[in-house]
This record gives sequence, structure tokens and C-alpha cells, in this order.
Amino acid sequence: MRTAAGLLLAPLLLAATCMAQSEAPPGNIRLLPGYLHQRGQGFDSKVGTIARREGLTIEYDIGPMAGDYTDRKWDGEIWRKNQIINGHPIVVVFTKANLLVISFPGRNANFLATIRSDSEMADMLLMVLTYSPE
Repeated sequence: MRTAAGLLLAPLLLAATCMAQSEAPPGNIRLLPGYLHQRGQGFDSKVGTIARREGLTIEYDIGPMAGDYTDRKWDGEIWRKNQIINGHPIVVVFTKANLLVISFPGRNANFLATIRSDSEMADMLLMVLTYSPE
């Protein structure tokens, strides 16, 4: 038997469940265990984060207005690498501030994070390099 309280509570529970579910990451990125995707509110591009609680947080900016974050030299740049992954060029930059920037030039997709350990660098590379430009 349905009660008035039950009828009122059901939509709230459904809404809370829908809000708690994570939207699929951009470009079909395959997340490692423990990481969650959270879409942000972008003005002219897709923005969001991929993060693990109390750990690595990867920010992304994707879209025509995002541009290419690696088309310039970063302050304190230590190294820069270019590669072709699944037919798409990528550029990876690492700075003295431990900032890792990965861009897909020509696809206007950028990912960046402050790296605190070798494990975090491995996690970021393993996830972001599964990105499939749209």
C-alpha cells in the first residue's frame, strides 16, 4: 500500500540516485579503479575532472575554444614529448612545478594535473592515453 510520504519521497530518491551517478568520461576514457569522472560547467568547452578521493585530480578542457595547451613553452618546462597514439598526435609536457599537461593538437583536447608521485604519473598516462578524439 502506497503512503503519501512514500509517493513524495520516491522522486527525491530517484533524483539523488541520478545525481550520484557519474557521467561517462569524455572520449571514452577508461578509468582506473577508484577514479570518478565529474563533468563541470563549461562556457564554451567541455570541462571536468577525473579524480580519486585524496589523490590525483586530472582537469580537462575540450572543445574548439579550448585550443592547444601545449602550443607554447610552459614556465619551468623540464621536458616535452611528441607521439602518435591510435593515429592521433599527442604532446606531453612536464614542468618543475610537477604539472603534467597532455594535449591532442588539432582536436582541442587538453588534460592537466599536478603530479605528486610516479604512481600518479602512471595513472594519468594510462587513463588519458585511452582518450579517443571525437
